[in-house]
Amino acid sequence: MYSLDEVIESYKRYLKKQYPIHHQAFCNREQANPESARAEAAVFAMLRMERIDVSIFEKPSSGGADFLCTSLDGSFLVEVSSLTKESVTEQPGLSHVPAESCSSFGFLTHMIRTRASKKAPQLSTVQMPRLLAVTTEHEWGAALLGTLAAEATLVGNLKIGFTQNSSDPELKSMTELEEAAFFRFTHEGTVEACRQSISGLLLIHILADECMVLGILHPEPRFKFAIQHLSQIPFLRVCCWPPVQGRIEIEWVIGHPQPISVMHWIIDE
Repeated sequence: MYSLDEVIESYKRYLKKQYPIHHQAFCNREQANPESARAEAAVFAMLRMERIDVSIFEKPSSGGADFLCTSLDGSFLVEVSSLTKESVTEQPGLSHVPAESCSSFGFLTHMIRTRASKKAPQLSTVQMPRLLAVTTEHEWGAALLGTLAAEATLVGNLKIGFTQNSSDPELKSMTELEEAAFFRFTHEGTVEACRQSISGLLLIHILADECMVLGILHPEPRFKFAIQHLSQIPFLRVCCWPPVQGRIEIEWVIGHPQPISVMHWIIDE
């Protein structure tokens, strides 16, 4: 078992030996935005623990996704985006240290959708599946990036709907797709896909000795992501696309899903 600090130091040694230009850029980023740098190192190590060959893909001059990942099932790209503790704490009802009294809060659907919108153009230039890994070190990350949060991220914030003036009203889960990551309503009232350059999301809570990971699949991406690449990670998906009669049904690829724990491990040079 290794600490996050040990992972970061091993990542720096790896970059210095294999990608010296990236090493200097990473050191600069570590000074300017330490949580972003830690997220990059943690996700790199996590992907390697999934028995995937991971290499640096981002070009210092032109940018691009962070990592190129290759397995027996093909290749895909991963871009890492960190939601800092400070930015998460600014959300209503949240603090970095949980309060002892009872409180309520909303999920980070707006932050994740906004980050996906920002990253979508960056991930549109290469002809292969692309994942956006959204991370946080926030103390409440287990709830903010857990299974319920993943469902809200896919379909938008849910509401309870019912028929008025009924003696036996039927309760239904409803959404306006306002903060949905991958689809939206058209002016005609139908549902269409958006941000199709992103094949899926990884929601990652970074802890001192492990990462807790869930996945979300885009229902209609330009390049489909094969979950066999990351077979240990629970993925959420839309059952039937496009929706029929305004119904969006979602499912997890495994029963009783929980974020998978991936222990930190140092990166071999």
